[in-house]
Amino acid sequence: MQSETDLGWCSEGTYVSYHGCLECTTGHFCPGNVSAPHKCPPGTFNFYTGRSSIGDCKPCSHGLISSEDRADCRPCPAGFSCHPGNSTLSACPKGQHSPEGVVLCLACPIGSVCPSGHPQKCDPGGEPDSERTGCVDCPPGFYSTPCTVRCVKCPSGPLPPL
Repeated sequence: MQSETDLGWCSEGTYVSYHGCLECTTGHFCPGNVSAPHKCPPGTFNFYTGRSSIGDCKPCSHGLISSEDRADCRPCPAGFSCHPGNSTLSACPKGQHSPEGVVLCLACPIGSVCPSGHPQKCDPGGEPDSERTGCVDCPPGFYSTPCTVRCVKCPSGPLPPL
């Protein structure tokens, strides 16, 4: 008499392998009699083994995207916009940023520049350009410090003695 594996048939929650019927892995489902596990769709996850239905793949909560292996969900990484439904990532364009867990890119904060999706301050003597994508030097007669948002006019009159 032949066993299930001799016939090439495996029950739900398992898949056919050269080594017999193997339990379906996390992030996947196995409806039975399949040669490889089916990966959960983007935007969903399954952290249990031995699951048999696409219904075992649960949607990620708001603000989270599925991990590459679909075994769990994770926050949208900083500097990216994320589409929760299909778990695609897109780098924020210059002049925009996003903190971790925020799925949309936001305007760069006032007084900062965002050349690559992360806000940063200009060095003293500079200020953000109009698009907040880079820093420009203060014009003659102006200055900036780490505490100023933009260049400030130098005070008039002679410099005090050192």
